[in-house]
Amino acid sequence: MRVFVAGASGVLGRRLVDGLTDQGHDVVGLVRDDAGEKRVTARGGTPRYGDVLESSTLDAAVDADTDVLVHAATAIPDSTKPSDAEWAHNDRVRLDGMQNLLAAAPSSLQQVVFPSVVWVARQPDGSTFDETADRHPDRTSESAAAVEQLLADQPGDLTTTVLRNGLFYAPDARETRTWAQELLARRLPIVGGGLLGRQDAPLSVVHVDDAASAAIAAIDRETGGIYHIVDDEPVTGAAFLERSQKNWTHRNRFASPAGSLGFSSANRTRKR
Repeated sequence: MRVFVAGASGVLGRRLVDGLTDQGHDVVGLVRDDAGEKRVTARGGTPRYGDVLESSTLDAAVDADTDVLVHAATAIPDSTKPSDAEWAHNDRVRLDGMQNLLAAAPSSLQQVVFPSVVWVARQPDGSTFDETADRHPDRTSESAAAVEQLLADQPGDLTTTVLRNGLFYAPDARETRTWAQELLARRLPIVGGGLLGRQDAPLSVVHVDDAASAAIAAIDRETGGIYHIVDDEPVTGAAFLERSQKNWTHRNRFASPAGSLGFSSANRTRKR
């Protein structure tokens, strides 16, 4: 199949390009700069310049024979205290970006895949939830909820796939590297409040490799619906950071995150 990936040079997107080409798919990756072009080309994809917020650039980027569209582009703020303007930009990339991509896609498009976030359905009382639970988005996930609804309203002959990922971890994941640097500098609290909430708050995480594998499987099997993509067991924010602190060292600070974080990798599906 011919798969178009927006956000192809990102932490998830480049794994999608790599895995989809390995599976024999013809992959076109949307990029915005030369670095992105090199990343997509190195992974066997065809780079196309464009921006999800500039609809005119998408008309030439999305081919008429595209079968599957993946919107993996985001603009999640880097700052520890993001402004509303920063979140608003991420909202536009998610929602306006999806609208522009759908408008540029051919009428023969078969499937749309959207990597969402699992906390879009987090329950106000802290109870467990599954894919059937009502959405309760906060400021960080409002646009993810809006995109989910947009896809739910699409015509029935279009397969829509929403993959609600847990918090990403990987050697090249932004949060992993940021926390490692902060922990090594002894600047990030391990317990109590802060970045990940109260000490006993459960945190659903997922290795980026697994998130990519789930998306590739959904494309291979033409699977629609909503799915939560997370590790087998949640971990508290405090435990996540404490295990990280014990295993990250100046000499080997970013090696094998599944092992270095102390999480079992026995049930993780690896592509190779």
